[in-house]
Parts: sequence; structure tokens; C-alpha cells
Amino acid sequence: MTNNKGQAAILIIFVVGMVGLLIGMSLTRTGFVESIMGRSVVNSTYAFYTANSGVEDAFYKIRTTNYGDPGPDSYSLKVGEGDARITVSGGREEKIIESEGRYRNSVRRIRVTARNTTISPGFTRAIQAGTGGIEFGQGVTVAGRYKNGDPYPVKIHSNSYVRGARNGSTSSCSSPASTTRIAGHVYAVGSIEALGSGSGPCVEGNAFAGSLKECRVFGTAYSNTLIGSTCLYSNLCDADTDPENCSAPVIEPLPDIGVPGIKEFMEENAQRFDGNCEIGGINDCSTERADGFKEIGDMII
Repeated sequence: MTNNKGQAAILIIFVVGMVGLLIGMSLTRTGFVESIMGRSVVNSTYAFYTANSGVEDAFYKIRTTNYGDPGPDSYSLKVGEGDARITVSGGREEKIIESEGRYRNSVRRIRVTARNTTISPGFTRAIQAGTGGIEFGQGVTVAGRYKNGDPYPVKIHSNSYVRGARNGSTSSCSSPASTTRIAGHVYAVGSIEALGSGSGPCVEGNAFAGSLKECRVFGTAYSNTLIGSTCLYSNLCDADTDPENCSAPVIEPLPDIGVPGIKEFMEENAQRFDGNCEIGGINDCSTERADGFKEIGDMII
């Protein structure tokens, strides 16, 4: 009887020991898996916020420079120890932002559709005009600059025409002095043409229009109609090979700034502008630069 009890005790101890060993191994494996998952969650979260930072940076670029117009455009952004790869595509009223965040072995992707719902200012171009079109006289330069003084390529959009004069030399828009120089890009639903008889404006960037009648383009040119010898260009945008980015501009609505706002601006500046602002003449609101040229500078209504 005693021997049976001893054998039973050994058997029970053996069983309990095996159960304890199995539980211990299970807990060890569970702990290891949880540890791996925990580290993975941390890395994945870091990658997600890296991608989100890319989206926020793209929003800033779109609002301040109209980045991705025309697109798609891509760039990389360093976010702490992570990296974001951002692509912006779409039209002027709606853009698609795709941001891929990477941190160590984790990758997170965010895709955002951004629509322009603002009406103030509603556009980020230097000049945007409706059906009245835009006219620049001889010797006029339209240029932009960053706060540090570096040149910034302007963008001009017209729902009708853009007119200028004396399309510059074969090597530069800066000469002769009478040239209408646009230091940036021009988009015209109607045409880019000459102001009166002669040649049209000189565009240092791209020129997309329904019709390019008179101009010189040092960037890429596109026209709905056949471009003749009256508009000289460096590169021609081919709609057959790149239909997404090579097309004529479309009519865009202008935000309503309100008649009271215009009246208030004119009244505040009536003594200086007398209702008008021009370079030279009676209502001269320009300033003379160190190089002798005159400029109006920034004007915001």
C-alpha cells in the first residue's frame, strides 16, 4: 500500500511539473510575440506620423506655391529618423496627395483628396484674371521673389488672353528693355498674343494656351491649335504622349472680393493713386530701384 502511494505521488509531481513547464513555455512564447508586436506597433505608429507629416507638408506647398500644377510632382521629406515620400497629382481645383512614411522596417501609406474650397484668396498666382484678360505694356517685368530676395517663378492665369510686347532676344527675356518679361509661367484659356501690332510677351517659364499667336517661350509650350512661326519656343508639350499634364487651361472661377472692399482700398489710396496706379505719368505709384528701373512692388486688394 505504501509503495502504491509513493508511485502515485511521483506521478502527480511529474504531471504537475509537465503542466508547469508547458505553461512556462507558453508564457515565454507569448511574451516574446507580444514584445515583437509591441516593437512593431511603435515602429508602425512612427511610420504613420511620418506619412502624416508628409501630407501636412504637401498641403503647405499646395497653398503657398500651387505645387503639383501641372503634376504629378514628387519629393522626399526627412521626419526625425523616418522618411516620407510624397506625390501630388490632379488638377488645380482638386489634388491627390499620396504620402508613404518609412521608419526602420515599417511602412505606412496615406492618400488624401484635397479640394480648394477657399475664396480668400482662392488662388496662389501672382495674377489671375477673368474674361477681361491681361495686358502688359512695353518694358514691364512680372517677377516674384522669396523673402530672402531669391527669384520665385510667378504664375499668371487668364480666362481670356494675355498680351505683351517685344518678345525679347533669342537668349533672354531681359533684352531689349522694351520687352514684356514674365519671369514664370503663363496659362491662358484664350490666347497669348501681341499687344497691338508686333511680337508678344517673352515667357521665361511654360506657356499653355488655347492659342499661342505671338510670344517667345523659354520653357515648355502648348497650344490647342497648331503653333506657327510667330511663337518661338524651346520645348513642345505633346498631348498624345502626356495627356494628363499637357492640355489647354480651363476657365476657373474668381473669388468674390466684394465691391465694398475695392472701394475701401481705392479710398484709402486715393491721394497716392488718384484711383489709378501706373509706372510714370501723373499717378506714379512706382519706386526706383538701385539699378535705375522702376517697380510697383506687391499690391494686394
